Amino acid sequence: MIEETEQIINQLKPVAAGKQVAAASLAVAHLAKGDKDGALFWLLRGVENRSGWLIMLDAEPWWDPLRSDPRFQQIRTLLGLAA
Repeated sequence: MIEETEQIINQLKPVAAGKQVAAASLAVAHLAKGDKDGALFWLLRGVENRSGWLIMLDAEPWWDPLRSDPRFQQIRTLLGLAA
């Protein structure tokens, strides 16, 4: 599974520049292979690109492994989601 995820990541990276969906997909793919740093990098990239999918950041369960990470909380703050 990790090899397949790595292939997906390698396919998405070239199209990720400035594309919202690619940043979200890459964040999820990195998280799927256990790479929290990579997932957070791509989440931040999504913030920089003003990606609309980030409105669901608090609702989607796939982000659960990141919720306790201070960097995730900083991303939430940047989005105005932090209480």
